[in-house]
Amino acid sequence: MAIAMILAALITIVLFGIEKKKIVGQPLEERQATALRGICAVEIMIGHIGLYTGNAILYPNRKAGVLFVGVFLLLSGYGVAYSVEHKKDYLQHFIRKKILKLILPAYLVYFLYEVFKILFIQNVNWDILINIRNFLTVLNWYVWEQLAFYIIYYFVYKIMPEKVDLILGGISFIFICVAFAGKKLDNPWYGSTLCFVLGLSYYKHKEKIQKLISRRFWMMVVGFGCLLAASTGAFLLLGNESIVGNPLARNIASLSFCMIVLTALSKVKIGNRISYCLGKCSYEIYLIHSFVLSLLWELGVESQGLFCWLTVGISVVSALGIYALETRVSSKLIH
Repeated sequence: MAIAMILAALITIVLFGIEKKKIVGQPLEERQATALRGICAVEIMIGHIGLYTGNAILYPNRKAGVLFVGVFLLLSGYGVAYSVEHKKDYLQHFIRKKILKLILPAYLVYFLYEVFKILFIQNVNWDILINIRNFLTVLNWYVWEQLAFYIIYYFVYKIMPEKVDLILGGISFIFICVAFAGKKLDNPWYGSTLCFVLGLSYYKHKEKIQKLISRRFWMMVVGFGCLLAASTGAFLLLGNESIVGNPLARNIASLSFCMIVLTALSKVKIGNRISYCLGKCSYEIYLIHSFVLSLLWELGVESQGLFCWLTVGISVVSALGIYALETRVSSKLIH
């Protein structure tokens, strides 16, 4: 019953307030993009809950996580391209601002996690709170990848602004090949890497793409849907050790899913107060929910329903608090 309620809540967040657009276009306008972030954050969290609990209903969401992380990267690529063009002095102190935006919430989450463990789970030295090496070791891979994208984007844009998407695409392709061949990084690192570049390219060519969507909407939905199904099947059948089944299939699936989202949101408007609020602290939800899962697992919460609701409740409330604190602190540090 509790699992069904969790899924019903997710469906409500997605569907409540949905309506057809009067004019086709602008799939990533600010409020809609923020709501989309909130939906993706909740979906990823539910997938990880399924991984921990082994629940037959929630577990398939875990496999979809790479697709929703791809949407996060798409929005980041699009957002930086949009901001460079529309926000005055956006690139001033760019790297410092991005480091603060990514690292400060991550450290706050790490701090809370370690304090809770010290107080309630195990007797650990308080020095762990200022152990930078340990913090960097447990830092989520997504943070590292986002930070790398922003830094590379900044320097490439300074030299060749018109070619930044192509150059970053080439660098991303090389990274995927090296990461897969080296076998030292888990596949989430490179399963949706190209979606950041897709965000840059979409912004650059959005007028042409929107015209194509207007004329060939259902053809694009069906086409990318088939590509998504084929690439997902290749991944499931061929597995992690195959270059076709792993990096190729996963990135094609992520790119296809992002294109389906862009195509659908060109005709449909999503977003409500809940998804918009969750979207504002989506990064914090993404960061903190894995620590909450770990803590609840160590505390031995056996009931699947209780485990689910505690994860969602603690993660969302904590994320809202961290977002509010981080916003105040970062604004003072930047200015």
